[in-house]
Amino acid sequence: ADLRPQSHEIIRTWAFYTILKANYHSATIPWKNIMISGWCLAEDKTKMSKSKGNVVTPKSIIELYGADVVRYWSANSRLGTDTAFSPDLFKIGQKLLNKIWNASKFVAGFLSNELVSETIEPTETIDLWILSKLKCTVEYATEKLEVFEYCEALEIIERFFWNDLCDNYLEIVKVRIYNEQRNDVKSQMSAIYSLYFVLDVIIKLFAPFI
Repeated sequence: ADLRPQSHEIIRTWAFYTILKANYHSATIPWKNIMISGWCLAEDKTKMSKSKGNVVTPKSIIELYGADVVRYWSANSRLGTDTAFSPDLFKIGQKLLNKIWNASKFVAGFLSNELVSETIEPTETIDLWILSKLKCTVEYATEKLEVFEYCEALEIIERFFWNDLCDNYLEIVKVRIYNEQRNDVKSQMSAIYSLYFVLDVIIKLFAPFI
């Protein structure tokens, strides 16, 4: 084992005790990293408890929103910080899932077996721009994940997906992708392949979260 995930209220009784016992009995450490999480609080930011009747069970929200939305919600919790239960965040998760689905359907409509089996060199400046932004996103998200800051990694990936890919690039290249005049196939293929490549990577980036 290399990682001890635990909440903040048992640092003294659980983490410290385990480290002390491992050092005493075998002169070693039990793991290299501790990832300290917080609690899930009720909407009014008080601790959930059965006596208060403010407990929300995972089963009930999974049945209501779906497992992916619940996973998205939980990935928005920051290490060491308590997170208040908020239905609004589930709605954001649903919106994200729908956008990924719609973007994927749009891109898939232009793909062929021949295209995905070969590498096409992007030629247009805007295509190179989105690939450059994607590269930075992968690097930044990886840095955060390597130090267990999954919430910050998700923020970086989402920002790229919404702002750079959906709001800007997709809207800019639609005319080139459709290429109704059939006058620049090379430019069209550059856009389609860039979109395919970006979508393939973005789905992998989202995979730990949804």
